[in-house]
Amino acid sequence: MDGVRINITGNPLLFSLIAGVFIAFSIMLYRRTNPPVSAALRRTLTLLRTSALIMIAFLLFEPLLTLRLKRDDKPVVAVLVDNSASMSLTDAGTVRPDELSRVLNHSVFNNPPKDIQFVYFAFSSGLRDLELQPDDSLTFTQDGTDIATSLQQLKTKLERANLAGVILASDGNYNIGENPARLAQDFGTPLFPIAIGDPTEQKDLLISSVHTNRITYVENKVPVDITIRAHGYRGKKISIRLQEGSDVIDSKEIVLNNNDLETRTRLHFTPLEHGNKKYSVIIPALRNELTSKNNKANFYVKVLKSKMQLLLIAGGPGLDHSFLSRTLKEDENIELTTRVMKNNTVFYEGDMAFSPEALGKYDGFVLLDFPRRQSSPATVDALARVLSESDKALFLIGGKNIFYPGLRPLQKFLPMAINSSTGNEKLVYTMLSGEGGIHPVMRLSENDIENQTVWKSLPPIHYSLRNVKLLDGAKSLLDVDKQASNILSETAALPAIITRNIGSQKTIVILGYDIWRWNFLMQGIGQYSDAYSQILTNCLRWLTTREDSKRVRIYPEKEVYRSGEKITINAEVYFEDYRPLDGAEVKVNIQSDGESNEILLSGIGNGKYEGTFQVLKAGEYTYAGTASSRDRLIAKDSGRFSIEEFSLEYHDTNMNETILKQIAENSGGTYHTVESMDALAIELDFPTRVTYEEIQWEIWNRIYLLITIILLLSIEWYIRKKRGML
Repeated sequence: MDGVRINITGNPLLFSLIAGVFIAFSIMLYRRTNPPVSAALRRTLTLLRTSALIMIAFLLFEPLLTLRLKRDDKPVVAVLVDNSASMSLTDAGTVRPDELSRVLNHSVFNNPPKDIQFVYFAFSSGLRDLELQPDDSLTFTQDGTDIATSLQQLKTKLERANLAGVILASDGNYNIGENPARLAQDFGTPLFPIAIGDPTEQKDLLISSVHTNRITYVENKVPVDITIRAHGYRGKKISIRLQEGSDVIDSKEIVLNNNDLETRTRLHFTPLEHGNKKYSVIIPALRNELTSKNNKANFYVKVLKSKMQLLLIAGGPGLDHSFLSRTLKEDENIELTTRVMKNNTVFYEGDMAFSPEALGKYDGFVLLDFPRRQSSPATVDALARVLSESDKALFLIGGKNIFYPGLRPLQKFLPMAINSSTGNEKLVYTMLSGEGGIHPVMRLSENDIENQTVWKSLPPIHYSLRNVKLLDGAKSLLDVDKQASNILSETAALPAIITRNIGSQKTIVILGYDIWRWNFLMQGIGQYSDAYSQILTNCLRWLTTREDSKRVRIYPEKEVYRSGEKITINAEVYFEDYRPLDGAEVKVNIQSDGESNEILLSGIGNGKYEGTFQVLKAGEYTYAGTASSRDRLIAKDSGRFSIEEFSLEYHDTNMNETILKQIAENSGGTYHTVESMDALAIELDFPTRVTYEEIQWEIWNRIYLLITIILLLSIEWYIRKKRGML
């Protein structure tokens, strides 16, 4: 305890004056008594009266008792140990778990210097506490390494402690979250990375990416483009095969590049029956390869019975129309009919009957910069009638001349209100929304970081809307990046790609225009120019993947998950007339190899339900779910998904020395290896933090003070009565 003091809320001089008056009053009161009593008794009565009156005055000034406590906080050093799957590897003859064990058993931890207190945590995609013997509770099975999020969680967990430093024992291979070196600049505490592993490139081969049409048709020959990354196998001949289950569909031998660059090759498959098909690309393990767990990649393809019939209506010729129609015509899975408006009722390709009968043969409609102000309303009215009578898809792409009020007949199929105001045309950059980061339409790469990178690298497009209001069930997948686009005056979000599905009917709207820039300009700078066609393919696949018109749909967020990744199961429940039904009980049972898990989905509104769980074991999973309301079964649904083994952690396997050194430099710490642990012990020299804490009690509202006053006055009254004093 460093000090005690009592404060009052009023003026101390006033309190002193009142106390003096009370003392004088009590002395005068007992200067003479009737009958006379002894001087000792008069002094006692004076003291009782004075004490009671002063305490009453004291309470009126609301006194506070303050205790000032001094505390010496020992410096705390957090030890974060990487528990991800890449830490289980062996490179250059070094077993990473053994190397980590040497670090954790070093004398710096067994005999902490200068009263330092060590606290241990394991991390992968997040942070968790470790026991006193860290190396006994590490599994090295977690998929995904997010160093930045783990450091942020550490700050929150130890916000009241004297966090003096952080030791980071890791191979540095982060594959989720932001760059930890940037976070280290503002972390406020020195970081001391200890590198586990060898920074030199190890002999390893992995399937970096697989691109194919995720929707195709029976007896169509479909190409599968495969990218292979190899280190230490320059010029080596390898075999690669495409399988459906255990059946080899296609295979070839290729020679890896001599310069360690990526090697690209192509295989093909021809589905003979419709349905959801799972395929695998496999490369047999090579001699002395670091790991073979990244030599396999799975993917699903939706095989339909016949080609997709699309009608493209454009408001006029232009670059967006040229790029869009060319891309759609190149797709072997699409039979495209095009109509480009010449004037209000005439099209360049000739007349067309826009009747429900003529439009009924199409699976979906693509409207590009249409309608315009001079367009005939009959065309949009006919589209509205067809969409009302069927579950056909609608794909709307904005344009410079589109007349949004002309879309009013289609309002109930659109994801946004069509009374949005139009502002000045701006060239804007875009960014994935939270929903877009996980939606299949926006997947340009299966790797989350690569997917974000591709979207961020796309050139700007034009945008002219303001005050866009999304309707119930709509999701914004791509937003305008207002900061990058320098339009911070707009307070509301500006969506660029929106989706909506009600039952089995789906709509996608791209509110920006000149999206041809995503193809042409990317080619001009030698960047990934397939993004444009991939975006269109994803949109059409999602739009035309028809679900049965059933009242309950239960489906996983993705068809292929990484081991250890959080699995999200979604459900949609409808009334008989397909209005969304809230308040249902949705249960899903998930099974694999005789093991089962049951989860209860939570309602998130508008007839949608969601639940998550996490498993580590790779394999094939089936699920069966039920939806009930008021103890009555509505319907059932079932399906399947698969979990791949450690696909993310084995994507980059070398120890990332560069990022670990940047973390140390940016935070004010130092970089270390197993051999420099003695030097680390010298650097862990942190002072004890002295803190003061004040504890206050409100004395004036304590019941014991009131009791004391009553007791003093009662004793005085009893004595006066006993002596017969007036």
